[in-house]
Amino acid sequence: MMDGLWKLAGLATSTPKQSHAPSMNVDGLWATIDGDSAAPSPRSGHASVVANSIMYVLGGYDQGQCFGDIYAYDLMRREWSKVDWGGAANFAVGCASHATCVSADETSIYVYGGSGPRWGAANRDKLLQFTLATQQWSVVSTAGTPPPPGYGQSMVAIGSKLYLFGGTSGHDYYNDLYVFDATTFMWSRAAVTGPKPSARYKHEAVVVGHDMYVVGGGLYGPPKGPIDVFKFDTLTAQWAKIACVGDVPPARLAHSVVLHIDSLGQPALLLFGGRDFTEKRTSGLWSLHLPTSTWTKMSEAPDALVFHTAVMWQQRMIVFGGSRDAPGQSPDETERSNALVEYGVVDDNHWVLVASEGDDA
Repeated sequence: MMDGLWKLAGLATSTPKQSHAPSMNVDGLWATIDGDSAAPSPRSGHASVVANSIMYVLGGYDQGQCFGDIYAYDLMRREWSKVDWGGAANFAVGCASHATCVSADETSIYVYGGSGPRWGAANRDKLLQFTLATQQWSVVSTAGTPPPPGYGQSMVAIGSKLYLFGGTSGHDYYNDLYVFDATTFMWSRAAVTGPKPSARYKHEAVVVGHDMYVVGGGLYGPPKGPIDVFKFDTLTAQWAKIACVGDVPPARLAHSVVLHIDSLGQPALLLFGGRDFTEKRTSGLWSLHLPTSTWTKMSEAPDALVFHTAVMWQQRMIVFGGSRDAPGQSPDETERSNALVEYGVVDDNHWVLVASEGDDA
């Protein structure tokens, strides 16, 4: 279990929080130091995105309550703060499992959907925009064919368009792709070709150039067998299923996936955690080398997590929050975390835990 703030021993424990990331001693042991009292409360089902070297954490769920708050984590200074936002009150109601992304120019955060604590009974159907310069929420006035209310979708930004895929109403599951054009404010249901993913929620979507990769997900539980990976080419509106080789991880949902560019400039997807078809939480970290479609098992993390988030910033994979096994309890018991865990890349196939902070669960 992760408790407090972890980093590799041999690094100065007196380093102030506002300092830059410490250098890594990959031969060290683990040590623990105090957490950050300004961190968000424990939660799962939240969203995390990065804009202008700030990681924003939005919403989430714990103990029967959905949050409508926003926290900012300065990735350079390693410092948390709560965002005092204004504008539309829709987000203040609180939600979880909302689709969230940053605009391509990093000026706004977009949120669509999500649900209240009675899953499926309070699904959201508005596109919200959080303008970073003013820290104001607004409800985007849209036209066209919008997505249905729901939660567990994915959403990414490519150019001036948002791509929203999948999700659930709590009863029905979807595999439709909707596109929002931020220049015309029009939603459309995409006319696509090729083998598209099956209906699913709590999958992950990652942008690589003009392509969107969709990794994993499922219905209430993921299917048996290896995880699937699909690519959507936004220039041709064509889906393709990726034939993966190597140490392919089992299917899962409520995991995290981020994009890593290796030392040769080649893209890889890093997958962490999630829940498999046995409903077991997993702690493995895998890498999918996209040029060869090859999966590699990389390492285990100190904790198995689901419904957490991960972002990538300057060779650091930052994991926040999520649900984990409750210490000393049966595997069916769970608790939510507010640990911040960082992995820093050492070489193209070796990641080590640098630090975590804020864990008071």
